[in-house]
Amino acid sequence: MVHDSREADKTVAANDTEKPNLTKKESEKSNTEKPNLTKKESEKSDTEKPNLTNKAAGKTMSLTQKQFLSLMRMGLYSRPENPNHFRQCQWGEVMRMAKDQGVLGIVIDGVTQLQPFLPALANIMIKLFPKLYNIEKKNKKADETAVAFYKMMEEKGFSPHIVKGQVVAREYPHPNHRMCGDIDVWIADGKEAEDAFCWAEKEYDCRWMPGEKETSFDWNNALVELHRRIADMQHKPFDLYLQSLVKKHSLPVAEKAYFVEIENTKIRTTSVYLTLLHLVIHLQYHILAEGIGFRQFCDLALFIRNHSEELMPRKEEIQRDLEGCGVDKMAAAIGWILHKQLAVEEEKIPFRISPQGAEKILEDIWIGGNFGKNRYGYVSNYGFLRRKLTMFPVHFRQFMRYRELLPKEAFVNFLSKFFRAAKGVK
Repeated sequence: MVHDSREADKTVAANDTEKPNLTKKESEKSNTEKPNLTKKESEKSDTEKPNLTNKAAGKTMSLTQKQFLSLMRMGLYSRPENPNHFRQCQWGEVMRMAKDQGVLGIVIDGVTQLQPFLPALANIMIKLFPKLYNIEKKNKKADETAVAFYKMMEEKGFSPHIVKGQVVAREYPHPNHRMCGDIDVWIADGKEAEDAFCWAEKEYDCRWMPGEKETSFDWNNALVELHRRIADMQHKPFDLYLQSLVKKHSLPVAEKAYFVEIENTKIRTTSVYLTLLHLVIHLQYHILAEGIGFRQFCDLALFIRNHSEELMPRKEEIQRDLEGCGVDKMAAAIGWILHKQLAVEEEKIPFRISPQGAEKILEDIWIGGNFGKNRYGYVSNYGFLRRKLTMFPVHFRQFMRYRELLPKEAFVNFLSKFFRAAKGVK
């Protein structure tokens, strides 16, 4: 496994020059055979979806999982890794994993990094280009929608921030290859946010309950989520700390706004510091809920690497704020995964990292897929009561599983599920 960019360059160079004394026959044999496995066992090891234990998820991955991670890193960082690892590859299984994890476009970018070393990949790329084209079309539409909605809100006197998805995509080598989702819009000022909610409720068929941090509605064939709070913690002291942080780093808007360019338009978003905290808290929320995929880890990996010069001098401050929000142990496990699986250099991660709990998170990522849809996606077809009854054991499982990383938040979050069900909240 590659752990940092300097090691990556050394690994590629070393592996490309090894085995100089092999005959052609021996070389072919070394690249195609799997010692001690029968043909049936070999096929099974690469094609079955593993039922992973914690140990397997964190320490012993299948060849296909290793190839998937390698391709994802190549796509993220636009640099090749050892092509010899792909002489034997179940490409259909790799692409299924990429789709499940929400990183299909990134993995296809990784394949393009390999193609100069493995000319036979040209036939595979012919099949992948239409998939990449569809991802690009969806991103183009999402970018246009985000910009149009942003301009409309400004015309109505609001000061919107576009957050997450289409903004974080700017961190990628090819922004239009990140799998897009909803359009997330946040209003920093409290009174202005309430006015925006009232406006949206009058204009659109909104899905929300009083007190919720966001409402959502369809706009130009896209789902828009309008937030009046950028994030919540369920444990009250943690939430108070978080909300004070958000105000500190976002108000007044005119002074503390940060801008990115989308579709040749300057778009307001959150500062680098607040975006980092938001991405970490968003990850912990979904890990504690039904699950998360590698897509959100890719977002955080690129954001940290691209902004390390600004973030690293504030490492102590960031660590203190993560502790204040109650997510420091979870953040440490997330950082460990970024370092070990996504090759983010440890010296660039602006908070403490630790292996504690990382294997559990990895197991849920591999089995659950993006937002846990492989495990629990079917419940979206259930009615409200049946869905709640089905998910209560899941929420209890997540509480038990992550209570060491989120000792207070996990318990209060589990209790909140009962109160939300009683109020009829999703």
